[in-house]
Amino acid sequence: MQRYFCIVDTPIGELLLIASHNHLLQIEFDSNKEYPRRSNAILSLAVEQLGEYFIGERSHFTIPYRYVGTPFQVKCWNYLMTIPYGETRSYLQEATAISSPRAVRAVAQANKRNPLPILTPCHRVIAHSGELSGYGGGVWRKEWLLTHERVLNRSSEASPQRPS
Repeated sequence: MQRYFCIVDTPIGELLLIASHNHLLQIEFDSNKEYPRRSNAILSLAVEQLGEYFIGERSHFTIPYRYVGTPFQVKCWNYLMTIPYGETRSYLQEATAISSPRAVRAVAQANKRNPLPILTPCHRVIAHSGELSGYGGGVWRKEWLLTHERVLNRSSEASPQRPS
């Protein structure tokens, strides 16, 4: 399968986007891997929509995507797509919603392996206590994304700043 790659600069750092001819396949934080930068229409659309998301003009993505994962992981990632913009759910709520209430740790591990963060909003899942727990891009990014969405959802505060 032909793969296309591009890097996009965002308020939370550079993101590596990987696509096939027809689908966005992966978003990586802080990728130090070298890829040939070859873009296509899917990557152009992804860059455009991510840009709109980061400036507060988009809360839902329409980029064609494809998950590569186990059936359980895909079930978890599909659930993430149901969490409304600017809201959060706990890992327990996610596990219960996918009919696996005892699989909280497995849900957390599936979310950790989410190949399309931001697009598939695993940042909207937090600990049952309300604390922010692990995030593949770092907890500071999770906090930034949640603050960004809540601010835009409520229009009551300034946009969050990236830590130095």
